Amino acid sequence: MVFNFPNEILNRIFQFLPYKDLKAVTLVCKKLQVLSEDPKLWSEFSLILCSNLQPVLSLPRLSSLSQLHLIDMTLSDSDLSCLLQTPLSCLCLDKCDLSGLSAHLLASCLARLVTFNLKVHFEYRPEQRFSDQQICEIFEKLSKHSKLKNLHLSLCDLSAVPPSTLAMVISNLSIAELHWCLLAPSQVLALFNRLHGQSAVLKELDIGYNNIAMMTPTILAKVVCRMERVNMYNFRHPVHREQLLELFREMSSTEQLSELVLGGIKMKDIPDDTLASAMTRLVMINLEHCDLTEDQAVAVVTAAARSDQMRGLQLSGNVLTHIEPELLGRCVSKLELLSVSLAQLSQLQVREIVSSMANICCSIKDLDISYNDLSQADPVSLASAVNSLERAVLHHTQLSEYQTVKILKHVIAGTKLKHLDIGGDLRTIQPEIIAQSFNRLQSVTIHTETTILSKKAKMEMFKQMGEGTCLRKMDLRCRDLSRIPADDLARAVNNLTEANLMESKMTDNQILCIFTRMSQQTCLRHLDIRECDIRSVPKDIYGLAKQKCHFILHDFDRDLKNRLVIERIFGNYKMT
Repeated sequence: MVFNFPNEILNRIFQFLPYKDLKAVTLVCKKLQVLSEDPKLWSEFSLILCSNLQPVLSLPRLSSLSQLHLIDMTLSDSDLSCLLQTPLSCLCLDKCDLSGLSAHLLASCLARLVTFNLKVHFEYRPEQRFSDQQICEIFEKLSKHSKLKNLHLSLCDLSAVPPSTLAMVISNLSIAELHWCLLAPSQVLALFNRLHGQSAVLKELDIGYNNIAMMTPTILAKVVCRMERVNMYNFRHPVHREQLLELFREMSSTEQLSELVLGGIKMKDIPDDTLASAMTRLVMINLEHCDLTEDQAVAVVTAAARSDQMRGLQLSGNVLTHIEPELLGRCVSKLELLSVSLAQLSQLQVREIVSSMANICCSIKDLDISYNDLSQADPVSLASAVNSLERAVLHHTQLSEYQTVKILKHVIAGTKLKHLDIGGDLRTIQPEIIAQSFNRLQSVTIHTETTILSKKAKMEMFKQMGEGTCLRKMDLRCRDLSRIPADDLARAVNNLTEANLMESKMTDNQILCIFTRMSQQTCLRHLDIRECDIRSVPKDIYGLAKQKCHFILHDFDRDLKNRLVIERIFGNYKMT
């Protein structure tokens, strides 16, 4: 009957189908194939590729493609020429080799985009970053004619770009991510002076780990407060007292700024009332590792408890022991996100937090309370509180076996919890409880340093992960998986979408089974298998697996023959 519908009706129906189902429609008959391959239906498809760029983009249904994510590819000028023939608006280059690309073609390609994202992962590889010639040509082109509105260039050296050119390009964007981009003082001055002198266009700016100490306090404050979201996280360079004071004064009278990250910046010389007043209009503030004084910490928590707008407060790495438990409890009840890791919380404070979370009016969804002693918290109340969250970070909290069992049994019985980061000695807990509870969650991180699992618990967990698990993401780095049956391990890992198996001591047979299954059918989209020897995997199987998984992080060259000596990002001389 559906075959008799007018083409316009069928096209309208196809607009509501997921792309997986739309692809299946192309196999039904010739008529439906033609209709379902209409490029307009596929224009918003988020295409991820790790090979065969040009053949795939030549498919008629992808002729109007707007989003493309390229992973671990060696790009050529012919690839860029192919991209220039498409109406792409969003491009992400993820761990791609850019070393052979023409600076002119690269610049022309980026100038036609609306969003560009250069992703760098873990290690420092020069070929995955723009050369000085490429980055200068790109910014020169963007300064003259560009559609670009969103630019993400974290961990990319921009120091060679002329200050006036950089300022002109960034000031015309809506979102600029320049985290750890080694900006020179002259570039920072040019950027902030230009932003101060023009009407507001830029809405989000990440300038963390760049030196802004030379900025005039007034200009810095006015520029930051005209945006919506700003990240100034900085352990490397100081932000002066005068800059902070002017920023906080300006914040107390502005309604534009909603999210501010100041982690790592020392605040001890800032009056507590000035700091508290600046927070009243924010939705989220990050003050992690700011060495807050007792009075400052009290003022911040008080302001958060009184605020009608505040939804997120991150105070990890500050001592909060002296804050009244009741005040902390009121703060917890008002927020959706709270991070108090390494806060030296007292037992009374922990009890008040747990008690507040049990309140039906409590809004908290995301809690990081790691590196605090929870051993004296009531097991039943703690289990109920944790399972009322969506994300809980509980490693290094000295949980007793009974507390952990109560939490895990509550997960099995019914939970709102989706993401759990846990630690401790779990060897005495029944393997079935661990396996069933973990498989009810979407994401589990078994913390490396503190979590001890029995062999039976590991085997039961992987067995159940192959049987209709809800689990989608699991961090198993530095865990000894060598005794898990290869077939169970392969089935479990390939049922996940993201798996971290770094340094997991797997045997050659286990690794081969994982990749063989991945080459046939997998849910995996991201696999970290560094510090594991994958040379036993035949190149053809690895190639098929990579096409299915897209992102595989390992320590070997493209031929899987030689282990690479990788220089980590934070060890590179430019990044110290």
